[in-house]
Amino acid sequence: MLTIGRALLAAAAVSLVLAAGAPARAQECARESVTGHVLFFGSMPSNLGNRVEYSFSAVRLGEVDDAGNCRVGGEFEERVHRPDGTLLRHSHGTVVCFTIGPSASGGARARIAVSIDRTDPPLPEGSTITHGIVTVEDNGEGANAPNDRGSAVNGRTEEGAFAHCANPSSPPTGELVAGNVQIRR
Repeated sequence: MLTIGRALLAAAAVSLVLAAGAPARAQECARESVTGHVLFFGSMPSNLGNRVEYSFSAVRLGEVDDAGNCRVGGEFEERVHRPDGTLLRHSHGTVVCFTIGPSASGGARARIAVSIDRTDPPLPEGSTITHGIVTVEDNGEGANAPNDRGSAVNGRTEEGAFAHCANPSSPPTGELVAGNVQIRR
């Protein structure tokens, strides 16, 4: 009787494995990148007239990490000057995620989040801001293409930064005065 029970149990286990199918393949990660330099003058009340300038490189490495997520790399550096030319902020970050999708103008839009490595002046003591987010748009090349666009850097918590990459809504963007955004899929 015990042998029949074990045989039935083994048969049931094999049936479950066959019903479940083969294990799912590991997530495939396309090699994608978002690079560029952005310069515009702030038009929102919080940065009105400020010269906002940043350079960035965000690269999806085509590899999966131990948690099953696509590995990314890259850096981000920002400088914001007041209208009188004095430096308001200089910060640097490491890219933690990015997402590429279509823009309203027919080009491509990327949402990028970075972990802040350093900022001058330092963030206020007790600040919960550990990350920054931006949105950039690549609207093509040539004389007839609309200008590329970029948002100001917005401070976020780690959770807020990853939510930015996952959420299709983005902060407002402004037309670049100078610079170029390249989004490659």
